[in-house]
Order: sequence, then C-alpha cells, then structure tokens
Amino acid sequence: MSSTKGLNSRKFGGRVMGIIFLISQLWFPLLALDKKSIEIREYSMKAYLLFRIISEINWPKEAGIEDRNKPFILTVIDNPFGRSLIEQSTDWYYKGKKIYIQQITEPEDISPDCNVLYIAEVGRKKFEDILAYVSGRAILTIGDVAGYAEKGIILDLVMDYESETSKTSIQVNEVAARKAGFTLPNRYIKNSTSITNINPYNENQDKAVLLGRFAQFITWPDSSAIKERNKPFIIAILGDRELGKTLIQVYRKEKIKNKPVNIRVIESINDIGEPHILFIPQTKKNEINSIISIIKKKSILTVSDSEDFLNFGIMIVFVFEGPRLLFDIHNIAAKEAGLDINFRLLESARHVFLPKK
Repeated sequence: MSSTKGLNSRKFGGRVMGIIFLISQLWFPLLALDKKSIEIREYSMKAYLLFRIISEINWPKEAGIEDRNKPFILTVIDNPFGRSLIEQSTDWYYKGKKIYIQQITEPEDISPDCNVLYIAEVGRKKFEDILAYVSGRAILTIGDVAGYAEKGIILDLVMDYESETSKTSIQVNEVAARKAGFTLPNRYIKNSTSITNINPYNENQDKAVLLGRFAQFITWPDSSAIKERNKPFIIAILGDRELGKTLIQVYRKEKIKNKPVNIRVIESINDIGEPHILFIPQTKKNEINSIISIIKKKSILTVSDSEDFLNFGIMIVFVFEGPRLLFDIHNIAAKEAGLDINFRLLESARHVFLPKK
C-alpha cells in the first residue's frame, strides 16, 4: 500500500513539474516580449524627443548647420539606442541634410564634425574624457542618466519607468548650453512640469567673475597703492544694485591681487573716488561725459555693459554674441590711464582697439 502511495505521489509531483515547465515555456517568452515592447517604446520616445530638440535649438554658426557640404552627424556612445536609430534613420534629414548616425564606444572616436552627442551611462573616467572633448565645441550634448546635466551635459532625458506611459522629463543646464554657443528656446529654460533648468544662466554672475578675471591680467601703476597689502582691492558699481549684490556674494571670501575685496555700490558720480575698477551701466548714458571728466588722469579700469561707451574711452565693454558674454577692449584708453593689459587678456577679447605705433 505504501509503495502504491509513493508511486502516486511521484506521479503527482511529475505532473506538477510538467505544468510548471509548460507555464515557464509560455511565460518567459511573454516576459521577453514585454521587455522588448518596453524597450521599443522607450527608444521611440527618445527618438521623438531627440529630433524635436534638434529642430527647436538655435544652432551656433560654428556647428556648420547651414553648410550643405557638411554632414549632420548624431553620435551615440555606449548604448543600444544607437543601433535602433541606425535601423530607423534611412530617410532622416534636417535642414536639407541627411542625418548620419554614428555609434561608438570610446570618446576618441567622436567625429570632429559631430553635431549631437548622445551619452548613456558610462564610467567616471570616460565621462570626464567626453566633457574634456566637447569643451569649447559647438556640440549639443544629450544624456539619459539623471544627474548628467548637473555635471555639464546640456540636456538630460530622464525616463520614468514607474509610469504606465513612460513619462520623460528634461533637465537643462543653461550655462553649459551658452558655453557651447547654443541659444535655448524659452520653454527649455523656464521650469515646468516636464522641464527643469538645473543651472540657469545668471548674467550678473558672469560679469562678476569676469571683473575679477580682468584684474588678474592688468598691472596698475605704483601710484595706485596696488602693492600695499593692508589696503583692499576696490570695485565700485555705479547704480547697479543687483550686480553689486552678486559681486558681494562672489568675493565675500575671495581675494583679488592677494588683497581682500571691497565692493562699493554708489548712486552719485560724485562718490566715485579712486577705485581700482569702476563699472558704469548703460543706464548712465546721460552722465557719461561727466563721469569721464571726473576719472580723467586716474588709474581706474573702467568697465561697462554698453558697447557705445567705447567711443567715450571706457576701457572694457561687455557684449553678447549669441548666447555668449564676450568683451571688447579699448587699449588706447587703458594706456592713457597708466594701465598695462596683459596680452593674454587682449587675445581673449572679441575686438581690441590698439594704440598706433
């Protein structure tokens, strides 16, 4: 009896295992199919967003978009998404140019003519190499890893896999975009439910940093007491309180020329005194002649955000060229004030007015 019972038990166990085997043969392919469908849906969403972004971005001249003889190259690093794009891209064009998809594994394989660089999750060293390569180049960098925008990538597509509709949000690094020469549409830089500008551009921050950088490449005459360690380096801001606040924040613990920095925000031109740097906003256009008269024969580096002020003898003016904040130098005026501008700063300027030899 016991042997019969054991036999029946083994038969029952065998049937159960058979049923489990049959279920596995049916279930696992379904799982693989579901995974494949999710992957297809993800790649389709990324492709849609990618080409929408490409069409909406204002491209810098250096990217060569208007050059019909130059191909449009989209490069994908370390991601099966590249293969998916290659399969789909037989008839993709942008501005009359065929889009070529390049799939690579190493940063050194990036084409010099690359327009868009799509970056999946890569190791720290490879990511640093990518950032080093794209620095100063008109390449639109797009990632799909949360946190990449914070590290310097221009746009980051972040997929929400928990959502039934696979929602995608975009993180934007506006500062990185401007450095690469890209002008982003307003909807990309204003926070919304789907777009977050994690590094918005601050014009005053840019100006504040540049003012300190200018000082490092300028030599003041000994008569300006620049070498006296017990006296601060003085930057006077005429009327622009917001820029003054930013300067105070930037140089609260910093030094210029090995001296503590004193930021003075003044309203009246009679309070100018003898700072090392004087910033004159374009709002002071009606007073510019009086200002020039007050500072004449003083060793003061004058800086403004009005390009027209060069004509009055202001030494450095900020100018926007596309999204980039650049500057022009009136070296004749600087020389007349006894200031010596280092050639490195002159080389960094957009335009330089030089003394006649």
